[in-house]
Amino acid sequence: MRPVSVLLLSLLSAAVILISAYRVPPTKSCGPNQVYEQCRRCQTYCNDTQKMVCERKCRPGCYCEKGYLQLHGTCIKKAECEACTGNWTYSLCAHPCPSPIPRTCSNMNETLLINCLAMCGPGCLCKPGYVRDKGRCILPQDCPKI
Repeated sequence: MRPVSVLLLSLLSAAVILISAYRVPPTKSCGPNQVYEQCRRCQTYCNDTQKMVCERKCRPGCYCEKGYLQLHGTCIKKAECEACTGNWTYSLCAHPCPSPIPRTCSNMNETLLINCLAMCGPGCLCKPGYVRDKGRCILPQDCPKI
């Protein structure tokens, strides 16, 4: 082999090694139901499943696995998020002991304090500005007259 051929082969080998090293994503530790992706632009959020938020450029990072949606840095099953429709919103801390006590038509004008030792759990809450009435979330002005 001629020296020029050896040099070209060496340069080509070095280029292949550099390109391979560049394309291998770094090992990243992500949370439950998340995967690391080198380049992703869009994310769908739990409480707005109809709207996908996209950036102009893709960014590396931890993203929710397929079938999960983002909620305050946690990935929630899409079916759980979609269970909260209308004036309901999904929360990681909805029950058994929400704090403060959820506003209802019967208590919306009271000062609500609660002493609760139970751990809260995920579920549906009324969206801000709405109160609970007979299993639904309505605006305070729509409450039945007591």
